[in-house]
This record gives sequence, structure tokens and C-alpha cells, in this order.
Amino acid sequence: MATGIGEQDVWAAADALLMEGARPTIERVRQKIGRGSPNTVSPHLESWFRALGARIKDPGAFAAAPAAPDPVRQA
Repeated sequence: MATGIGEQDVWAAADALLMEGARPTIERVRQKIGRGSPNTVSPHLESWFRALGARIKDPGAFAAAPAAPDPVRQA
């Protein structure tokens, strides 16, 4: 059974797009994740944008969690 996407999925995809130099949009986030409806992605992407300013001020905001496996941290 397929599971829905959550805020963490959208935030990770939006972060990845931003780091690639692309503007995170609903469609780009959906393509990055590989699934999800615009109605599901939209509110999570809005919360990502609202939090972005505060995250930019924090130099470790885009760092992977220490418990993340090496391939994830390198990505």
C-alpha cells in the first residue's frame, strides 16, 4: 500500500532543489519525490518557505543529522 508524503519529504526535496540551484515549486518538489498531489505538497512547501529565513541564519540548518548514514550526508 502506498503511503502519503509528509512534511519531511517535502522539506528534504525543497532543500535538495535549492542546493541544486533550482527554485522549489510544487511541481519540482513532486518530481523530486516521485509522487504526491499538489494539494498535499502545497501546505508543506508553504511551511518550508516560512521557515527558510530562520534556517538560513543558522549555519548548520542544512547539515545532515549526525545519525544519518554517510551516503545521505554526502548527498
